[in-house]
Amino acid sequence: MKIGILTYHDTTNYGAVLQEYALAKTLNEYGCDCEVIQYRCEAVENREKLFNFKNMSVKKIIKFLVLGSSNRRKYNEFKKFTRDNIRESQAIYTKGNIKESAFIYDKFIVGSDQVWNTQLSGNDMTFFLDFCKDSNKKYSYAASFGVSALDGATESNIKELLENFKSITVRENEGSEIIRNLINKEVPVVLDPTFLVDKNEWKQLARTARYKMDKKYILLYLIQDKKSTLEYARKLAEKMSCEIVYINISPYRESGMNNVRDASPYEFLELLKNAQFIITGSYHGVVLSINMNVNFVFEVKSATDNYNSRINTVIKLFNLEHRRINHNTFEYGKIDYEEINRIIEREREKSINILRSFINE
Repeated sequence: MKIGILTYHDTTNYGAVLQEYALAKTLNEYGCDCEVIQYRCEAVENREKLFNFKNMSVKKIIKFLVLGSSNRRKYNEFKKFTRDNIRESQAIYTKGNIKESAFIYDKFIVGSDQVWNTQLSGNDMTFFLDFCKDSNKKYSYAASFGVSALDGATESNIKELLENFKSITVRENEGSEIIRNLINKEVPVVLDPTFLVDKNEWKQLARTARYKMDKKYILLYLIQDKKSTLEYARKLAEKMSCEIVYINISPYRESGMNNVRDASPYEFLELLKNAQFIITGSYHGVVLSINMNVNFVFEVKSATDNYNSRINTVIKLFNLEHRRINHNTFEYGKIDYEEINRIIEREREKSINILRSFINE
């Protein structure tokens, strides 16, 4: 059976490439002929372009000039990781020719990541498999809207498309609620694909390179820089007698930290694996910290933010609300991963059984 995975492809986002790797790997282990479809979404392509002065603000041009060489190296490292580990379609598809793929694949699985976040995709309905007319071919695994509620325009655009899926699974509780309200259907919440890969496999995939650290360190991995979080990291590192490794995507270097701008996915896993402690505001920072059994704290935007559903779901599943960063304390005990690992095994089995049902239907 030939299965095509449709997800955000060819990006330099650690979570995106690692979930892509994990889903394809898992499906192939269960006897599928599975590959990731090389689909070029215009909105994603524009966001990932290394050089695009035409639509750049002055601020972005300055950022490009400062980070240009680092961004090029990072892009090349991601391409190498993909070539080494992920089977891709030979054909490259766009909105103009994606219909041709319907004659090649027996089934499509869209997911994971925020593939149903229409703001990120530029309202590209390809991620709702609009090009495939055979509903028996259409599945989603851990698809994410990335938000807890949709606007009316988005709902009207996707309602009929979702009704034509053979089977739907989502990544967040709020995503399940959105589906229920839209098409009156109960759909399961499954694990992010990175959980389908055992922590020992992730650790084996990690590779030491330029970022070998001889001293203990805290890893700081944020989606948005916050001065309060940076200052908190400095104080916590001082208390723990650790250095700070900061995965920094800004053009400004943070003093007193090891600023890492262009780590490969291999190096990223190595930094996670060996950290004494992780401070993160990233969904996949949280997920990989849990799966790799590393002590961490997390920070989200305001409590009412529409984009917090993805982190809140996984934190609730593993009863880790107490790991929300508290700027008034620097006392955090070690996480007891014995019970958490039991939950991972239980939920991993459920999620894999669902994937296997996709294959066998």
